[in-house]
Amino acid sequence: EADPRRYPGREADPRRRREMVPAGRASEWRDPRDAAYPEPFDRRPRRPAPEPPAPRARRPRRRFRLPFKRLIIAAIVVLVLLSAAGRISTALKHETNKLWRNAWNSAQHTVEQEVSQRVKDGYHKISSNLGG
Repeated sequence: EADPRRYPGREADPRRRREMVPAGRASEWRDPRDAAYPEPFDRRPRRPAPEPPAPRARRPRRRFRLPFKRLIIAAIVVLVLLSAAGRISTALKHETNKLWRNAWNSAQHTVEQEVSQRVKDGYHKISSNLGG
């Protein structure tokens, strides 16, 4: 049971019993939310915290020095852009050639059909005139 002398305003309430935790001896109970109440004296003292490790001596950091860094980066960017432009122009050239080839083949096919149709029509006119 909670001791009302140690916990003023917290009489022995059976609903609070579940929230109370043992505080060293079996007869004492304390509320875990009550951080102001000191620990009982019969506990063993805690071990002291271990000392932090000694700081290691840092090695001086070596810097990679490269003269004209910005110029080199700019040159690389220009080369990449030129390469991309070359690839794009090659792809456009192939597509243009393909379109021209398709247009030429279509026109050639249309002319061949027209010539063939006219030759057939002429042959049929001549043969019908001759009575054949």
